[in-house]
Amino acid sequence: MGKMYKQAEWHLYHYREIKDKLRRTQREMEDDAYYSAYGTGDNTPVKSSYTGSKTERAGERLAAAKGKELTAVEQMWIWAIEDVWATYEHEDLAMARLMERAFGLTGKKVHKKNAGRVRDEIMADLFIDRVPTYYAYRQEVINAVIESALEFKAYNKKYKANKKEGQP
Repeated sequence: MGKMYKQAEWHLYHYREIKDKLRRTQREMEDDAYYSAYGTGDNTPVKSSYTGSKTERAGERLAAAKGKELTAVEQMWIWAIEDVWATYEHEDLAMARLMERAFGLTGKKVHKKNAGRVRDEIMADLFIDRVPTYYAYRQEVINAVIESALEFKAYNKKYKANKKEGQP
């Protein structure tokens, strides 16, 4: 198992938490933009008069950049998961259900202590008769998410390169 495989698996298991975090971050950014323009509610524009040292400002910019980078990576994984999920919804509904339940995308989070029970329930519901078959399907989901993430990553690099050159 490679690094990408472990990352994909981790992001699948933590999909709902990351999705909530991204939603909160987006809301905070919108609130920050609103309050930086209008102050505390009296609807008068406010000029920022931050008097911190250069080191403090540089540290804040670095922290903000690191936060944006982390958010971009998490967003890429979310897009990859949702892309694969939507594809399975249209092409193979059984795989979509396996993906939802095996990784806890819509229901309760899957923990190690109840992973065996969840596996057995999925196998019974989807008429999978062998455990190796279940794990082969599970691995197929993870590999599809990795492929989708790599496509998004390659597209973003190409998009950024074209944007620097001035191409649409």
